[in-house]
Amino acid sequence: MKKIGLAIILFFTCLFCNAQTKPSLSLSPHIGLTYGQFDEILYNSNGDQCSLLEWEQKPLLNIGLTTTLAFSRFSITTNFEYGTKIAPFYMYDSDWDNGEKYSFTKHSLESAKEFNSQFIVDYKLISDRLFSFSPVLELQYMYDTFNGGRGSGTRYGRNIKVYGIDYSKHSLIFFSGYKLSFNIGSFINLQTDFLISPYIYQYAIDFHHGVIHPFTAVEIQEADFSKLKINGNLKIKISNTFSIDFYTQVLFGCTTKGELYSNYYTEEIT
Repeated sequence: MKKIGLAIILFFTCLFCNAQTKPSLSLSPHIGLTYGQFDEILYNSNGDQCSLLEWEQKPLLNIGLTTTLAFSRFSITTNFEYGTKIAPFYMYDSDWDNGEKYSFTKHSLESAKEFNSQFIVDYKLISDRLFSFSPVLELQYMYDTFNGGRGSGTRYGRNIKVYGIDYSKHSLIFFSGYKLSFNIGSFINLQTDFLISPYIYQYAIDFHHGVIHPFTAVEIQEADFSKLKINGNLKIKISNTFSIDFYTQVLFGCTTKGELYSNYYTEEIT
């Protein structure tokens, strides 16, 4: 508790000291594309993979707004972003029994949407005219939702048609790491972030449509140090008011496992 209290005191001391300088506020609307995929994996009691649902995001069109409040060394950034599909998406559903794949169906996604928000604080520990180094703390919340239409494929070698599947997922991710910033002349800035997630919490709902046997599955997952994120940004300054930014972000890591609750065999989700 003493260490936590000391960290909080130091944090607010830094904030108070920086608050004595005149802050600057920037608003940056942006537009971009997301290429990715959600893999929803089910394991049996022996730990073997028995089901895989692959939800495409290829691509999502993202629009958003980034706000930065900056002091001499301390800055607070918020980012809000909304994404929706702009091309045909598909979901692929595969099932295994005793290690042998017996079922595969392909579903067209009727809709795919994403809401992403970030709250970021950083402090320039080292700063000069050409280079800066900043520790970073970030909290990210993502909500992704998919509506899969009816699908077709094969099961035990026979052609089949199946009902659709809907999937929604909430992700709360804490990140920590550092940011490097390089000034090239007076008009170009190159920035890169390296972040790791000390903790991640995910809550997902999977609903299988059907006339005879519709069912719902609830998935809850928690993990420590399972995700890495690398950001890259190239800023070209046009004037004191306008700049052009080229931005890329890569999120990757190991599979996050957790608990599954379903009403497949019962009326209640257990």
